[in-house]
Amino acid sequence: MNFPDGVIGNPIYESYRYRLNSALIFSGFDNHRIRLGIGAERAGLKDVREFKNFGPGVLDVDTRPFDLVSDEIIDVSGTPFVYTPNFERDIWYVSLQGEWQVSDDWALTAGVRYDKYSDFGSTVNPRLALVYSATDKLTLKALYGSAFRAPKAAELVFINNPTTLGNPDLKSEEIQTFELVFDYRFNSKLKGSLNAFNYESDELIELDDTFIFQNIGQQDGKGIEAELNWRVSEKLTTRINVSFLDAQLTDSNADKDQVPRFSSFLDLRYQFAPTWLMSVQSNWITGRERQLVDARPTIDDYHKVDVTLLWEPDRQWSARLTARNVFNDDIREPSPNTALFSLGLGFPNDFPMEGRNVVFSISYLF
Repeated sequence: MNFPDGVIGNPIYESYRYRLNSALIFSGFDNHRIRLGIGAERAGLKDVREFKNFGPGVLDVDTRPFDLVSDEIIDVSGTPFVYTPNFERDIWYVSLQGEWQVSDDWALTAGVRYDKYSDFGSTVNPRLALVYSATDKLTLKALYGSAFRAPKAAELVFINNPTTLGNPDLKSEEIQTFELVFDYRFNSKLKGSLNAFNYESDELIELDDTFIFQNIGQQDGKGIEAELNWRVSEKLTTRINVSFLDAQLTDSNADKDQVPRFSSFLDLRYQFAPTWLMSVQSNWITGRERQLVDARPTIDDYHKVDVTLLWEPDRQWSARLTARNVFNDDIREPSPNTALFSLGLGFPNDFPMEGRNVVFSISYLF
């Protein structure tokens, strides 16, 4: 089979979402507030269409010559050969949260949320936060919570996609997190925080060797994050954030692939004139690993710098000039390993991110 114009696929769909939420807050008790929330949502994909020159319904051996040169685009809309069927999901939830000011120094927040999904079931997630104001400068926080991520439509129902196939039996991803936070205000211009955390996640969703999404098991992680906010002068402010993460797959004791072990962020803002502001943002990402079965070279670290110049003469007018990736660093996000690389498909050199680019915008508020 030859594809002189390349492998062409044009998937088309319409997405929709209807949502209704309400909340009732009761504060009739001393130092105590209760919040009750309830909501519902319907979302999905409809009017799915696809035009392509490959795959089932186009290159079936029984209906087309084996040496066909495929330069014809076939409409497979409304057939079993389209990349996904229509999809619809109904969700409703109820949540209850209480906030207690136990004393001048102690505050407690506790809550729970129940979610019901029409396609994969229900989930219950609690949260708890205990805050202690040790001094005028130091605040300690102990946090616990659980959360989930519902499978996306692509992970559930895709049927003729060349690189990924859905699995209707997927469960939602789950995570439990534990955090201990120290907030310290050195003075009116300088404050910092230190966050030590641990998490346990289960039913992670990833592609298996046959390109079908599966719940692969558990991942545990622990790390530390530090942040400093400093108002250097009336014109200059800075924020620095650094974090370290050790994430492992429990079943194999291997480092979690594609997750950076170290990252940092720097934000500088300089008000050099009453109506002019210049900001510089710097991101540094290091230590991403491949999957154990992935023999490609290690993913390169990267350093990305963005610069923005803002002119704001009044509350209505503003103009912004932004240069992203100023040093034109070759930034790559890891792509999944796949046998399709041997067919010239996929991204064997990872997903390329934008190089240097400049954007100018003007806005006016009526």
